[in-house]
Amino acid sequence: MKACLAFVPVALALVAWTAGCAAAANGPDTRLGQEFSLSVGQSRRIQGEELTVKFLEVASDSRCPSKVTCIWAGEVKALVDVAHSGSVNQVVLTQPV
Repeated sequence: MKACLAFVPVALALVAWTAGCAAAANGPDTRLGQEFSLSVGQSRRIQGEELTVKFLEVASDSRCPSKVTCIWAGEVKALVDVAHSGSVNQVVLTQPV
């Protein structure tokens, strides 16, 4: 299964506050506040912010499969590296929050 995670601007703003060091991005530059998607191993540089986000792995995934009735919709947690101004922090993003 190809793991893909869509980052919403609110999550990106939250990540920016906890950030760390610049690593080379392997995707096109993105503006702060612009929504983007990453697959495991991909990264994205945020224009003008000395900020790079890299999707490391899906830490957990308890989402309800399609065509199944579940009591709880579940959640997915993604481990990301956030690099900013010379330092790197690992952050876990959870959807839904």
